Amino acid sequence: MIKLFKSNETNFSHDGVEVLDDIVISSYTNWKENSSWVSESKFKKDFDKSETIKEDMILQLPTEKGLQLFRILKINKKNKKYITATGRHIGFEFNNNFIKYINIVKKTGTAAIKQIQGGTVFENKYNLSSNISTIASARMVRKNGITALLGNEDNSFISRWGGYL
Repeated sequence: MIKLFKSNETNFSHDGVEVLDDIVISSYTNWKENSSWVSESKFKKDFDKSETIKEDMILQLPTEKGLQLFRILKINKKNKKYITATGRHIGFEFNNNFIKYINIVKKTGTAAIKQIQGGTVFENKYNLSSNISTIASARMVRKNGITALLGNEDNSFISRWGGYL
């Protein structure tokens, strides 16, 4: 079931603003391991439900990993028969937060990821977790949240502790 939620919704256990199953033409997601997760959904123009779909709203989509949330980044209404909504997995909004400075010294991946979560400039709503028992150290200076986790640099979580998102 494809559901549409308001941009500030935090409870996704209800039907949201609309259930869009009856107007969906196609919907797919593209996952690149440790990189990005994007969605593209096409909906019939019906001048009712389709008009409620706006940028910044949240789509709940069925994926191979279960129901997932995607923030709508772009709406294309140029076609006369359908609209296209392009989105990014909501977890990648951690990219909008910033780590000023943290020094992780001889910690497991489990402890390190919690230090990264707690080391952001702005309080965040994410619950990061890891089951990696490898012990390592990293110093992170002026990085956004996703770069701290998945960046190519030597001091990212992935480069020091391994694993995948």
